[in-house]
Amino acid sequence: MPTETPVQTVTVPGPRRALASLIWGLIQAVTVLAGVAAGGAAAAGLGRAATGHAAAPAAVFAGLAAGAAAGLAAGLLVGGRAPSWLQERRLRRLRTAGPAAVSVRATVDRLDRPRRPARHGLSRGRYVVHVSWLDPAAGVGFRGERCYRMAGRRSRRLEALCAGRAQVAVYYPARRPSRFVIDVPFAPTVADFFG
Repeated sequence: MPTETPVQTVTVPGPRRALASLIWGLIQAVTVLAGVAAGGAAAAGLGRAATGHAAAPAAVFAGLAAGAAAGLAAGLLVGGRAPSWLQERRLRRLRTAGPAAVSVRATVDRLDRPRRPARHGLSRGRYVVHVSWLDPAAGVGFRGERCYRMAGRRSRRLEALCAGRAQVAVYYPARRPSRFVIDVPFAPTVADFFG
Protein backbone atom coordinates (compact mmCIF):
# COMPACT_ATOMS: atom_id res chain seq x y z
CA MET A 1 0.00 0.00 0.00
CA PRO A 2 1.61 3.33 -1.07
CA THR A 3 2.22 5.94 1.58
CA GLU A 4 1.07 9.48 1.05
CA THR A 5 3.48 12.37 1.35
CA PRO A 6 2.56 14.60 4.30
CA VAL A 7 1.46 18.08 3.21
CA GLN A 8 2.00 21.24 5.24
CA THR A 9 0.23 24.51 4.55
CA VAL A 10 2.45 27.59 4.63
CA THR A 11 0.74 30.96 4.97
CA VAL A 12 1.47 34.45 6.16
CA PRO A 13 -0.13 34.78 9.62
CA GLY A 14 -2.83 37.48 9.85
CA PRO A 15 -1.03 39.62 12.47
CA ARG A 16 2.21 39.53 10.47
CA ARG A 17 0.33 40.47 7.28
CA ALA A 18 -1.38 43.38 9.08
CA LEU A 19 1.91 44.58 10.59
CA ALA A 20 3.69 44.45 7.21
CA SER A 21 0.84 46.39 5.58
CA LEU A 22 0.92 48.99 8.36
CA ILE A 23 4.68 49.47 8.06
CA TRP A 24 4.40 49.73 4.29
CA GLY A 25 1.69 52.40 4.64
CA LEU A 26 3.91 54.35 7.03
CA ILE A 27 6.82 54.17 4.57
CA GLN A 28 4.59 55.59 1.84
CA ALA A 29 3.33 58.37 4.15
CA VAL A 30 6.91 59.32 5.09
CA THR A 31 7.83 59.43 1.39
CA VAL A 32 4.98 61.86 0.67
CA LEU A 33 5.83 64.06 3.69
CA ALA A 34 9.52 64.12 2.71
CA GLY A 35 8.49 65.28 -0.77
CA VAL A 36 6.37 68.07 0.68
CA ALA A 37 9.21 69.21 2.97
CA ALA A 38 11.76 69.04 0.16
CA GLY A 39 9.48 71.05 -2.13
CA GLY A 40 9.00 73.76 0.50
CA ALA A 41 12.73 73.93 1.23
CA ALA A 42 13.54 74.08 -2.48
CA ALA A 43 11.04 76.90 -3.04
CA ALA A 44 12.43 78.91 -0.12
CA GLY A 45 16.02 78.29 -1.23
CA LEU A 46 15.34 79.19 -4.85
CA GLY A 47 13.46 82.33 -3.79
CA ARG A 48 16.38 83.41 -1.60
CA ALA A 49 18.93 82.67 -4.35
CA ALA A 50 16.94 84.54 -7.00
CA THR A 51 16.08 87.64 -4.99
CA GLY A 52 18.78 87.73 -2.33
CA HIS A 53 16.25 87.72 0.52
CA ALA A 54 13.59 85.43 1.94
CA ALA A 55 10.90 84.30 -0.46
CA ALA A 56 7.41 85.74 -0.21
CA PRO A 57 4.83 83.53 1.49
CA ALA A 58 3.01 83.02 -1.82
CA ALA A 59 6.18 81.52 -3.34
CA VAL A 60 6.65 79.24 -0.34
CA PHE A 61 3.05 78.04 -0.60
CA ALA A 62 3.50 77.45 -4.33
CA GLY A 63 6.63 75.46 -3.51
CA LEU A 64 4.71 73.46 -0.91
CA ALA A 65 2.01 72.69 -3.47
CA ALA A 66 4.64 71.56 -5.98
CA GLY A 67 6.36 69.58 -3.22
CA ALA A 68 3.08 67.94 -2.27
CA ALA A 69 2.48 66.94 -5.88
CA ALA A 70 6.04 65.60 -6.20
CA GLY A 71 5.75 63.78 -2.85
CA LEU A 72 2.46 62.22 -3.86
CA ALA A 73 3.95 61.09 -7.17
CA ALA A 74 7.00 59.66 -5.36
CA GLY A 75 4.78 57.85 -2.85
CA LEU A 76 2.69 56.34 -5.62
CA LEU A 77 5.80 55.36 -7.58
CA VAL A 78 7.42 53.73 -4.56
CA GLY A 79 4.17 52.04 -3.58
CA GLY A 80 3.59 50.71 -7.07
CA ARG A 81 7.11 49.73 -8.07
CA ALA A 82 8.80 48.69 -4.82
CA PRO A 83 7.13 45.27 -4.62
CA SER A 84 8.54 44.50 -8.09
CA TRP A 85 11.97 45.68 -6.99
CA LEU A 86 11.76 43.51 -3.86
CA GLN A 87 10.65 40.51 -5.93
CA GLU A 88 13.52 40.89 -8.41
CA ARG A 89 16.08 41.29 -5.64
CA ARG A 90 14.78 38.34 -3.68
CA LEU A 91 14.68 36.08 -6.73
CA ARG A 92 18.22 37.09 -7.72
CA ARG A 93 19.46 36.35 -4.19
CA LEU A 94 17.69 32.98 -4.02
CA ARG A 95 18.89 31.89 -7.47
CA THR A 96 22.51 32.52 -6.51
CA ALA A 97 22.32 31.20 -2.94
CA GLY A 98 23.34 27.65 -3.89
CA PRO A 99 22.54 25.08 -1.18
CA ALA A 100 21.12 27.80 1.13
CA ALA A 101 18.05 28.01 -1.12
CA VAL A 102 15.61 25.49 -2.55
CA SER A 103 14.36 25.62 -6.13
CA VAL A 104 11.44 23.38 -7.12
CA ARG A 105 8.67 23.14 -9.69
CA ALA A 106 5.27 23.75 -8.14
CA THR A 107 1.85 23.01 -9.49
CA VAL A 108 -0.73 25.78 -9.60
CA ASP A 109 -3.70 24.19 -7.86
CA ARG A 110 -6.03 27.11 -8.30
CA LEU A 111 -6.11 30.74 -9.42
CA ASP A 112 -8.75 32.80 -7.63
CA ARG A 113 -9.89 36.17 -8.81
CA PRO A 114 -12.09 37.54 -6.04
CA ARG A 115 -14.43 40.13 -7.42
CA ARG A 116 -14.57 43.36 -5.47
CA PRO A 117 -15.97 46.61 -6.77
CA ALA A 118 -13.55 49.53 -6.84
CA ARG A 119 -14.03 51.69 -3.75
CA HIS A 120 -12.40 54.82 -5.14
CA GLY A 121 -11.60 55.69 -8.73
CA LEU A 122 -9.14 53.28 -10.34
CA SER A 123 -10.01 49.64 -10.63
CA ARG A 124 -7.49 47.13 -9.28
CA GLY A 125 -7.46 43.43 -10.03
CA ARG A 126 -6.63 40.93 -7.30
CA TYR A 127 -5.54 37.34 -7.77
CA VAL A 128 -4.70 34.61 -5.31
CA VAL A 129 -2.41 31.89 -6.69
CA HIS A 130 -2.56 28.57 -4.80
CA VAL A 131 0.46 26.30 -5.37
CA SER A 132 1.72 22.98 -4.03
CA TRP A 133 5.14 21.35 -4.26
CA LEU A 134 7.31 18.61 -2.82
CA ASP A 135 10.52 19.57 -1.01
CA PRO A 136 13.09 17.16 -2.46
CA ALA A 137 15.38 17.18 0.59
CA ALA A 138 12.74 16.83 3.31
CA GLY A 139 10.31 14.65 1.34
CA VAL A 140 7.47 16.83 2.60
CA GLY A 141 4.78 18.40 0.47
CA PHE A 142 3.89 22.05 0.91
CA ARG A 143 0.87 24.09 -0.07
CA GLY A 144 0.77 27.89 -0.08
CA GLU A 145 -0.71 30.97 -1.67
CA ARG A 146 0.41 34.39 -2.81
CA CYS A 147 -1.75 37.46 -3.49
CA TYR A 148 -1.17 39.69 -6.51
CA ARG A 149 -2.72 43.10 -7.10
CA MET A 150 -2.51 45.06 -10.31
CA ALA A 151 -4.04 48.03 -12.07
CA GLY A 152 -7.06 47.19 -14.16
CA ARG A 153 -9.69 44.57 -13.66
CA ARG A 154 -7.73 41.53 -14.84
CA SER A 155 -4.43 40.27 -16.14
CA ARG A 156 -4.73 37.85 -19.02
CA ARG A 157 -0.97 37.23 -18.83
CA LEU A 158 -1.10 36.03 -15.20
CA GLU A 159 -4.19 33.98 -16.00
CA ALA A 160 -2.33 32.30 -18.90
CA LEU A 161 0.78 31.62 -16.79
CA CYS A 162 -1.27 30.00 -14.01
CA ALA A 163 -3.99 28.26 -16.03
CA GLY A 164 -4.93 24.62 -15.64
CA ARG A 165 -2.44 23.08 -13.20
CA ALA A 166 0.49 24.92 -14.74
CA GLN A 167 4.02 24.30 -13.47
CA VAL A 168 5.86 27.33 -12.03
CA ALA A 169 9.26 27.74 -10.40
CA VAL A 170 9.23 28.32 -6.64
CA TYR A 171 12.25 29.44 -4.62
CA TYR A 172 12.66 29.69 -0.86
CA PRO A 173 15.41 29.69 1.76
CA ALA A 174 16.29 26.20 2.99
CA ARG A 175 14.12 25.15 5.96
CA ARG A 176 11.89 28.25 5.50
CA PRO A 177 9.18 27.26 3.01
CA SER A 178 6.81 29.94 4.29
CA ARG A 179 9.11 32.50 2.60
CA PHE A 180 8.54 31.02 -0.87
CA VAL A 181 8.56 33.16 -4.00
CA ILE A 182 6.71 32.17 -7.16
CA ASP A 183 8.81 33.04 -10.19
CA VAL A 184 6.25 34.90 -12.30
CA PRO A 185 6.74 38.41 -13.73
CA PHE A 186 4.37 39.91 -11.18
CA ALA A 187 5.05 41.04 -7.64
CA PRO A 188 2.92 39.81 -4.75
CA THR A 189 1.54 42.11 -2.10
CA VAL A 190 4.15 43.48 0.30
CA ALA A 191 2.80 41.39 3.19
CA ASP A 192 3.64 38.21 1.24
CA PHE A 193 7.35 39.12 1.33
CA PHE A 194 7.44 38.64 5.08
CA GLY A 195 5.90 35.18 5.38
